[in-house]
Amino acid sequence: MRTGELLAPAPRRLHPRTLWDLPLPGAKAARMALEWSGPEALDVEVRIDLDPGQTSATATLRLVDEATHSITEVPLPPLSAPVNSTSGSVNTQRLAAKPGVRLRVELVVAGEVAASSTFTP
Repeated sequence: MRTGELLAPAPRRLHPRTLWDLPLPGAKAARMALEWSGPEALDVEVRIDLDPGQTSATATLRLVDEATHSITEVPLPPLSAPVNSTSGSVNTQRLAAKPGVRLRVELVVAGEVAASSTFTP
């Protein structure tokens, strides 16, 4: 390479985020996002927003691989906002996965399960 020569960008396949609005009791809003961070690394991000004085329920997010039936659990501890301020949190966990994986996501709160449709992020 000669000095001042520009390199062409490496080709990279882009994957859009997969989103699911979570029905988390006590939260103003809760959303899960699945996003590839590497060839075999899938990030699971959960964002929770609270209005003043709100407390979200304790929950578990279960990701079920429909091919292998393996389950990954992401605990969602309760979050509380002060009476005079909003609050929020972001929880991210990285999973080993391969492109083409088919995941069903389940939000478990007090033994009740809310299930998503199948995602292929």
